[in-house]
Amino acid sequence: GKWSQAAARYGVLTRLYPAETRLHIQLGHALKEQGKLHEAEASYRRALALQPLNNDAWLHLGHALKLLGRMTEAQAAYHAALRLYPENAAAEMELRVLDGDW
Repeated sequence: GKWSQAAARYGVLTRLYPAETRLHIQLGHALKEQGKLHEAEASYRRALALQPLNNDAWLHLGHALKLLGRMTEAQAAYHAALRLYPENAAAEMELRVLDGDW
């Protein structure tokens, strides 16, 4: 629950190890939990720039976009996650909710 501290530490780590995709994703989580959604989006996008086929980054980018009210972009991110990992139940559920099928 100490998201501010986590974000600060992950921020340092992403500067020390800028090519570590998982650190950018974790930074995104800590920022999202603080309501810093634009910064979280940027962190997830940095992860995707490093690893475009990262299913987890696409899923969490979708969550950030959904929270920002950008539903069409969120759907596209969830679809990308699902294409990369068809068994991704979280992405499938989010798409059902956004499509009104839930």
